[in-house]
Amino acid sequence: MGGGTATSAATSDDRKGVCLMGMFDNMADKVSDLVEQNQDKIHEVVNDHGDTIGDGIDRAGDFVDDKTGGRFSDHIGTGEQHVKDAIDGLDGQNDDIP
Repeated sequence: MGGGTATSAATSDDRKGVCLMGMFDNMADKVSDLVEQNQDKIHEVVNDHGDTIGDGIDRAGDFVDDKTGGRFSDHIGTGEQHVKDAIDGLDGQNDDIP
């Protein structure tokens, strides 16, 4: 009797996971399209405001580090650098975000 319920729950969870993955794939596609459509403006903003963007990333990392009690400082620092590199590289050059 209980076996059917467990199978149904697992199947339902699997469908939720697939649906969630599809939703994120769809969102990633939309972000990619948005970036492509606004590439010139994005380059301009990164070039003009790289220091401010870098400071914001650092503040966000500090906030998360504080909320996690410093347990993940190395990971957060690595994540900050990856985000900076990704944004800085949008114009094909790594020269805007310190």
